[in-house]
Amino acid sequence: MKHKRKRASRQAAAAQGAFRKTYDKMAKDILSMRNILAPVLKETVPEFYELSIETIAKDCIDKALGSARFLLIPA
Repeated sequence: MKHKRKRASRQAAAAQGAFRKTYDKMAKDILSMRNILAPVLKETVPEFYELSIETIAKDCIDKALGSARFLLIPA
């Protein structure tokens, strides 16, 4: 009986690890979209408070090689 519980525990841990990887990838994919990331940046990062969402999306986020990278924040 004890062996079965350990096996079930390992299986649950493996399933949880797989879920985390899928969840992390989905979150990364969502946040790599400019129209999703720009409002998040505007509301959470003080350097972006005064910029418009359009400016952040067009001028501050560079989608190179399929992933979001930040450029210099306009002064």
